[in-house]
Amino acid sequence: MPAFFRPTLAIATLALAVSAPGCDSGSKPQENAPPVSIDAAEAVGTEAAHSHAETYPEAVAELDGMREAIEKAFAANDPQAADEPIHEIGHVLEELSGMAKQAKLGVEAETAIDTAVEKLFDALAPVDEKLHGKEGKDYSEVKAEINAAFEVLRKYVPKK
Repeated sequence: MPAFFRPTLAIATLALAVSAPGCDSGSKPQENAPPVSIDAAEAVGTEAAHSHAETYPEAVAELDGMREAIEKAFAANDPQAADEPIHEIGHVLEELSGMAKQAKLGVEAETAIDTAVEKLFDALAPVDEKLHGKEGKDYSEVKAEINAAFEVLRKYVPKK
């Protein structure tokens, strides 16, 4: 997982586990229970809180919707509205190469998809950093790279 997603995801996952209504079983935690690792907490929280696409075409459609939400947020001068979709896009991108292999799109497609995924991570990381008060880039600076990578992803969605 790229470094820029891990800290925010861990905090969000733990916050969700603590504050989610209806998740309290009413029982006390075991006093001698082993500690839960961040990775385990992420896995449980992510599965429970987020349901993502299961096939390559579904994932590309989901990613496109997130890209659109990010673009609209920046167009409306509301960068904080882009924060969640930027993090969510990372979760789906992490799984996309595996979905492409599962879809048996071929070596050329898989290589192109892997490259597009890396370009998306590289383009979105500095945007995320800037959203969180660090040095980074404005969305407008990477928009063309993002759109070009999405064109590659769409190219390999099987036609119906």
